[in-house]
Amino acid sequence: MAVVLVLAVGAALVRLLPWLLSPEVPLPVAVPFAKALLAVAFEAAFFVGVPAGCALGAAVFVERGEARALHCQGASPLSLAMQCTPLLILAGALAFATSSLWQANTEHPGRFARALVEHAREGCVDAGPRSVSVPIVGVTWLCFGKAPPRLTGPVPNSHNRAWFSARAIDVSDDFTAFRAEDVFVGSQPTASKFRVGVRAKVAAVTGLPAWGQSAPLTPIERAGLIGISVLLLGLASVFVVLKLGLSQLVFAGSIAGFAGVMSLRVLHVPLTTGAFGAAMSVLALGLSVACAPLLIAPLVRRLHARQR
Repeated sequence: MAVVLVLAVGAALVRLLPWLLSPEVPLPVAVPFAKALLAVAFEAAFFVGVPAGCALGAAVFVERGEARALHCQGASPLSLAMQCTPLLILAGALAFATSSLWQANTEHPGRFARALVEHAREGCVDAGPRSVSVPIVGVTWLCFGKAPPRLTGPVPNSHNRAWFSARAIDVSDDFTAFRAEDVFVGSQPTASKFRVGVRAKVAAVTGLPAWGQSAPLTPIERAGLIGISVLLLGLASVFVVLKLGLSQLVFAGSIAGFAGVMSLRVLHVPLTTGAFGAAMSVLALGLSVACAPLLIAPLVRRLHARQR
């Protein structure tokens, strides 16, 4: 799990480093996104690291012959796997606590975008003329020193042919609508030097395509699902390795890790099935991949028998 966490944090730093070094992105703007990246890094560490670690440990147990000795004494693979339950409950509780701690409100992209815009606006306080970029959202605050700052950016779905500036902006939780105050909208000059400019006290735009995802799970539900998934994937990985007597470390670890990756992938896919449906999708896909070797092994054995 520590190895996966180091790799995930390294990938997050690569993504975050250009913003940390940019003079146009204040540190308070980069912090919320850094928090979201770290939350995903910890999720990856638990989803991938715990099942893979359990599978590797079980494979070493098989390779040393200890598992076969216990099988001869009447211990079943299921009973041996269940002995790992206390440790996996601890890992699941740690995953629940970590997910709750690092929850960054990314399940509602509009709220996350509003937080980034507000933190960026604070960069104009007591500052001279400068620009403050808002990553992800794609807008920029223009600071004028004595005059109030204005937010500028491309008009959505205009393919950069029209731009707007506003005194303030507010977006919906799913980012499909926004409302701006004291707005000016202008288009780029065409070949005939024709240009359009519109001013309005209030402008509202609706019907935009959803930005990011709006997950059906609340932060507590998401954290609980992560904890339960880690517990079940760990147990399934140990049981499958012991049941099949796998001693190949690479094969055992890769199957279990891939099951965690698939569960994590489904967790970050927008679903409209509700909280229960989303939870069942995450658990069903992860456990199906983890237990797939149980279905494949008999087919492989039959093929080998026919070849002989």
